[in-house]
Order: sequence, then C-alpha cells, then structure tokens
Amino acid sequence: MNSDGIPVKYHEKLPYDKAVQYAALLSDFCTSSRKCLKELLPYVENDLNAVRIRTKERTEIIVVSAMDYVLIVVQNCSGKPINYDEGEAAKPAEA
Repeated sequence: MNSDGIPVKYHEKLPYDKAVQYAALLSDFCTSSRKCLKELLPYVENDLNAVRIRTKERTEIIVVSAMDYVLIVVQNCSGKPINYDEGEAAKPAEA
C-alpha cells in the first residue's frame, strides 16, 4: 500500500475489498505502533521497520515499511486453503 493506505498491488486470489480492509486496519495499527514506540523510547532514533502478527486461525501477517510504501504479506500457516468468498465458506463441503 502507499502512504495513504491504498493498496497498490494485490494477489489475484485476494478480493480487492479484503485488500482494502487489510490496508486500512494495518495502516492504523502501524501508525499507533509508531506513536507508542516514540513515547516509550524517546531516546531511540530508529523507526518501526517490521511487524509480525500470528493469529489464532494460523495466519501470519507480516508488515514491512520502506520509504513511502508498506508491504503486507498474509501467509497461511494452516496448510488448508483460505476461501475469501463469504457465501462459499458458509456452505458445508460436499464429499
């Protein structure tokens, strides 16, 4: 995403609305994290470079900032495919 929180490029398996949702939530998260780090460690000149988040659903989100862009990686650690289509996820799987 760019500095405004707009996804510049996303994977074709991830719908655009999910990419926008990830970008919006993680943009706010990174801004809050930077603010907290500056308050906790005022003598350190370094900025927030990377954040790694592991969820209960065995998904890992990695956020790396570089210049005016932020790279967001959503990694599936469960070994099962993620279905982003809400309608299909609610239906039971057929044998």
